[in-house]
Amino acid sequence: MLTSELNHWKALSAEHQPFEKHHSQIDALSRQMIALNDKVRNEWGGSSDFVAIQKAQRDCGAVQTVWNYFREKLLMRSDAQLGTYLRAADAYVWACYEPVLRQWRQDKTDPPLREPPLVAFDTERSPWALSRRGKYTPLGDATGAIRSSLFADTLASMPIAVLGIPWYAMDLLPNLAVLAHETGHIVESDFELAERIERKLAATMKASSICSGWSVYWRKEVFADLFACFAAGPSFVWVLADNIPDSPDLTRTKKRPTDDDRWGTYPTPTLRMLLNLEALRQLGYPDDAARIETYWTGDYTEHAMQAFENDVKQVVPAFYEEAALPADLNYRRIVTAAEQAYRTTVKGAALQPGDRYDPRALVGAASQVHRTPPDGVDTIAVWQRLQTHIVTSRPPGVLAGRLQREAATVAGQLRTEQIADLLFAAPGDDEE
Repeated sequence: MLTSELNHWKALSAEHQPFEKHHSQIDALSRQMIALNDKVRNEWGGSSDFVAIQKAQRDCGAVQTVWNYFREKLLMRSDAQLGTYLRAADAYVWACYEPVLRQWRQDKTDPPLREPPLVAFDTERSPWALSRRGKYTPLGDATGAIRSSLFADTLASMPIAVLGIPWYAMDLLPNLAVLAHETGHIVESDFELAERIERKLAATMKASSICSGWSVYWRKEVFADLFACFAAGPSFVWVLADNIPDSPDLTRTKKRPTDDDRWGTYPTPTLRMLLNLEALRQLGYPDDAARIETYWTGDYTEHAMQAFENDVKQVVPAFYEEAALPADLNYRRIVTAAEQAYRTTVKGAALQPGDRYDPRALVGAASQVHRTPPDGVDTIAVWQRLQTHIVTSRPPGVLAGRLQREAATVAGQLRTEQIADLLFAAPGDDEE
């Protein structure tokens, strides 16, 4: 039954079929699911022993639980309303991820196989990224497969990453820019940049008393923020300014580290905003940085980390020097296209099907409409035209740059064994 369903999904993801943009994701998942299913069958071996049958049934249920985690996310793309937004989100994430993937494959003689991240709606208020090394536990099931950390580790071993975005974001096209930040988390993990950035920031910031914050405790979020500034430009920082959860009163007194040496995972709110504003300035957006700073300081007039404001002037260039992000990821290259899309859509005109825009440019145009809405313009209608164009203008065919998976047989087998050890653990093996 599982093999038949997976073959059906592979047919749906063939070229010119509805899920062709998910071809490599579905192919990778199918291979992994079939390998796990075969392992269950082989270990059972047709035995008539009751305990063996019971274990095989439980293990089959565990495999189905993992597949269903991904199945339900793919199925959402079949809905006319939800699917359009998710397909636009997929295109946006791919535009952030693919330049790094392409550079990696050019630089490496035998690069690891990577699949594009998959975007999913979630009940969390903030977006999140689940990389192959991430942690996430879905809602409960009846099989016992999702025993907290074991299932989280299972998902972390799967061949694709998942990005979660809140349901409410569906009505706010400019909020897609936050996916540049979440893609940054995946890029750091997939392309093995964490240790390099940590060493660079530790060396650069060694004279700062909060060096450990920049290089260790906050590094993941610093990476994701600065990656997003590079890939999405001001549109990301505007979204960030609207979504940092701490109040002005809390920010006024919040310090890191705390008196009991707790650092948290983010710089304090205003220090984080200053980091992103410095990135915008160094990337060539001084006017946008000034506008966003005025917007932010209108409410956040004071903060408790003023002594470290100058740190950001060292952190930003050190990060970009070491990360060496590809030039074609730089949002500066598509600013003109974003301005053209803005002028066209606010006039009420539809973008032509043959007009190829980077999805990041169209989200940038949506952000501009949101921040400076022209008189008499229906903002929601403009966003809808931009979102529709992101989806309908994607070139036909499967996503470019995919390596042949047949060369990864050994790696796939090792991954199967790793996942099986986690997924088929006996009840009670998870101590959490």
